Amino acid sequence: ILDFEIVIRGSAVAFRK
Repeated sequence: ILDFEIVIRGSAVAFRK
């Protein structure tokens, strides 16, 4: 899955916010 990296990065960014 290519979105895997995007999902992980998006999750980390959202969590940090």
